[in-house]
Amino acid sequence: MRTSQLGDLIEDQESWLAPKQPWSLSRRASALFDEYLRLIQGLEISIGRIDGMCKLGQNKSSADMASQARAFRERGTDSMDRLADYIERHNDLPGCEPGHGSG
Repeated sequence: MRTSQLGDLIEDQESWLAPKQPWSLSRRASALFDEYLRLIQGLEISIGRIDGMCKLGQNKSSADMASQARAFRERGTDSMDRLADYIERHNDLPGCEPGHGSG
């Protein structure tokens, strides 16, 4: 793996830890680390097909699924409203008015 690829990967993953000061390759501290760095091998995999699975509410009661949809709506964001809508549609539950929660 090229050092620039590893640096890009570290930068991407460290960004999730904000506001923590991100770690970078320039902060490596030992010859042992440099030896490990030399041993890292990158690979590329071609994706021929992606299969998805939906398990929203599997093996749950209608009341549990409705409660889950309400909890998502209470977060008050468009993405959570869309997820609640999907749970309701997928499980044939009575819908709630998007963005307003229920009960």
